[in-house]
Amino acid sequence: MNKLSHYSGMFQAILDAFVEAADSPYGCLFIHGKVAVATKKWWEFSSLELILLALLINCLPKCSTRDIPVFLPHGSPSVRTIWIFSYVCRHL
Repeated sequence: MNKLSHYSGMFQAILDAFVEAADSPYGCLFIHGKVAVATKKWWEFSSLELILLALLINCLPKCSTRDIPVFLPHGSPSVRTIWIFSYVCRHL
């Protein structure tokens, strides 16, 4: 078992609390460029949307927090949704 999987339950609880406070059903935690944990609704995106969101997240400059309007090909092609991105820490 690697270190990250040891903490996945804790990461999931923190993520769930964060998205509840943000009043959003969608959320994920990226570690080293990959999804470590995500909400159930996150996995309902199409595979194309998941790839696009991962590319967006990995291309963003590192800053504390930002909100970005996003149009998704299947989920919201004509209505933008506001996504909150938070950069938690550099070394984990």
